[in-house]
Amino acid sequence: MQVAKVAYDNQAYGDAVLFYDYIVTKIGQGSMLEKAQFLSLLSKEKKVSKKLPIDKKALHQIAGAYQQFYERTTETNPYRLQALKNKAGIMAYQLNEPDTAIRILERLKNLPGITRNFQAQVKMDLGNINMIIGNQWEASLLYSQIEKDNPYSAIAYEAKLKNARVHYFMSNFDLAKSHLDILKRSTTKEIANDALDLSLFIETNTMGDSNELGLIEYANISLLMYQNRFEEARVKLEILINTQLGHPIRDDGFWLLAKLDKRMGKYQEALVSLNILINEYSEGVLGDDALFLKAQILEEYLDNRSEAQQVYRQFLENFPGSAYAVEARRRFRILRGDGLN
Repeated sequence: MQVAKVAYDNQAYGDAVLFYDYIVTKIGQGSMLEKAQFLSLLSKEKKVSKKLPIDKKALHQIAGAYQQFYERTTETNPYRLQALKNKAGIMAYQLNEPDTAIRILERLKNLPGITRNFQAQVKMDLGNINMIIGNQWEASLLYSQIEKDNPYSAIAYEAKLKNARVHYFMSNFDLAKSHLDILKRSTTKEIANDALDLSLFIETNTMGDSNELGLIEYANISLLMYQNRFEEARVKLEILINTQLGHPIRDDGFWLLAKLDKRMGKYQEALVSLNILINEYSEGVLGDDALFLKAQILEEYLDNRSEAQQVYRQFLENFPGSAYAVEARRRFRILRGDGLN
């Protein structure tokens, strides 16, 4: 179990599945068996979700296996309700069946005896799904309930950040920024950093732009991407890039387009946007991000190891103080054949 956890924590999900399934074959019954079964399913879900394009048939099978796990395990099993929640996540986020997911989560939310933290997690998923289907105010209400019911907790700060994003998506930038400015002092470093990044992004792209049209359109595109409406988002992104000449949001548009193309499996198109960022905006805040992502795409998705090595070298020369520098150096040495892992 410990070795399987190490594999899972290092995102070696295929290895984790092998270890957990081995345990399942060796244990006849008991809590360890059920724990291994659940964690094997979770590892399979992570493995399939990591691959692009998404294998919907495999995800349907995993969702069915979560349902079987829920039905077959005892009510005292700590993973039983989590399995049903995970099934709802697959239905909503991967298989575009939000109505099915909402029915499952509403049932879970109202079960007697569930912990406050688990109920908050269920409400968080309900909020996220309502964002996907366009019920922004319902999502905001759910996030606010989580904040109120779980004061000063990590999940309350996460809900406040998501609430800020709701207002950002809806172009209520002042309200979003007021939430974000509170979260800058969050006890959770990741949430504080995310809040700071979005707050600065709003501030940078509203400064000197009285009508805020560029930021409004960018926020609308971000919402379309959150809702998995990728083709529609891509068309609007190209229009934004071609009309907002000279606006500080234009380089962010290229960055968003590159990430969108990567997510859609359009790796060559992603490289076009990244090369523009590298050549025309290398002095900006996205310079190191663009160069590192280019190297990643070349290495992991296009299997162009020699060019990826050159890009990692260029990255280390141009951005030695970047947060990505340690990982870039590690990848460069592996590609060079130093035998490091």
